[in-house]
Amino acid sequence: MKAILLNEFGPPENLTPGELPDPGAAAGELLVRVEGSSVNPVDTKIRSGALSAVCNPLPAVLHGDVLGTVEALGENVTDFAVGDRIWACAGGVKGSDGALVELMRVDHRLASLAPASLPGVEAAALPLVGITAWEAVVERAQVRPGQRVLVHGATGGVGHIAVQLAKLAGAFVHATVSVEDKVEAARELGAEEVFVGRENQQLQNAYDIVIDTLGGSNLGQSFHQIDRGGKVVTIAARTEADLSPLHAKAASLEVVFMLLPLLTGKGREAHGAVLRHLAALVDSGRIQCRIAERYSFAEAAAAHRAVEETNRIGKVLLTGW
Repeated sequence: MKAILLNEFGPPENLTPGELPDPGAAAGELLVRVEGSSVNPVDTKIRSGALSAVCNPLPAVLHGDVLGTVEALGENVTDFAVGDRIWACAGGVKGSDGALVELMRVDHRLASLAPASLPGVEAAALPLVGITAWEAVVERAQVRPGQRVLVHGATGGVGHIAVQLAKLAGAFVHATVSVEDKVEAARELGAEEVFVGRENQQLQNAYDIVIDTLGGSNLGQSFHQIDRGGKVVTIAARTEADLSPLHAKAASLEVVFMLLPLLTGKGREAHGAVLRHLAALVDSGRIQCRIAERYSFAEAAAAHRAVEETNRIGKVLLTGW
């Protein structure tokens, strides 16, 4: 089968076409004919070597997001049938196959039926960011009606889903974006007020919940923006930060690391359950996905370069060979 292989860590050009033997489905797995995937920042970091510790041995196949059709079932799989169209964030890290292939083995616990309402392969853009945003907003923050919520990076992959989930929960949602051109998109997603660049540094003690998708110095800034007894939820905690503002306000910090079930094998059923919830929200029109650019699988290097270099609104899709 065709595959995109990473033979050496480094620039996007290190993703090159190759071939691998057709796989079979082991017990508990689906064999999925891949129709689409998407590029997430973690994919570019694994490719570059910045996250080499979570990569399969080289040559490796990257990418977790997958949309495709079930071609075969492994033993003990009873919740899917051949011909089902599924979506998942199912691999591309140590111990699991990646999605830049024609046929991918997928742990059935990580998958759900794909939303029927999205055209083409657009659903391939949602699994990783959707699960991450769900864990941040619904599970960790436990956003409630009437709460004041600030989402940093509101038009990025995770951010644009987090805004919508917080709005669905009944919160008053504010957002930050990097440039003026993204303000209207953030408002369309449900943000009632949008701050550009450094404007958000004026927001002291203003929010019950802050969802930080950016990390770095922004995480420390989030500590100042939370109100007494509030909660900061971040998806990017690999940084040093002064916790004194949290202590002074008896506030808390929650960290989301969405890849843990893939890396440890524990809690995979939760990902499938979240995707079932998200599919229902997509099909009912309550969650939308923004697509920025589309590439073929053979253009994976260009897709990675676009994610690293451009100032996008939404996700970068891969589809077709």
